[in-house]
Amino acid sequence: MAKKMEEKFEKYWGVIGTVAVATILDPQYKLKLIEFYFKQVYPRRVALEVDRVKKFAYDLVKEYSSCAISHAFENSSLIESTRPSDNDLGDDDMDAYDAFVSGSSKDTDKFDLERYLDETVLPRVNDKEFDVLYWWKTSEMKYPTLYKVARDILAILVSIVASESAFSTGGRIVSPHRN
Repeated sequence: MAKKMEEKFEKYWGVIGTVAVATILDPQYKLKLIEFYFKQVYPRRVALEVDRVKKFAYDLVKEYSSCAISHAFENSSLIESTRPSDNDLGDDDMDAYDAFVSGSSKDTDKFDLERYLDETVLPRVNDKEFDVLYWWKTSEMKYPTLYKVARDILAILVSIVASESAFSTGGRIVSPHRN
């Protein structure tokens, strides 16, 4: 039975990777909780599995970053095409500057993830007292790309159906009590 569970666990690793990133994005846990549990689940290959999760997180941030950069360049070209002919540019000039800055800092997002992970883990509080989405909303200026990742990943509704069927030994049974 344990072998079947491990096979199903490995099959659903893509989902687990997303859940691991969601854990990392909770400032009360970050990588510490992943390392803690992976020592129990993967005693011989902890570093390898933690590195897989880190790579997954960095790749995700890189993907969000590239989307943000291309969007910034689209906005800057739109601004340039709608620029007035006189020299009084006002806010449009500052929008072009913002697009220039966001486009010229490609590694900033990677650095932001490293900086976020290097910061001290927040003390754990009751789940009802801590709103992780609110924490990210207030941290949007500090970690703009990580905020977007957190907004999307943490908003995913978790369903117990997938985990229940993944670890069920009874198979899919339709009965009057279970339908």
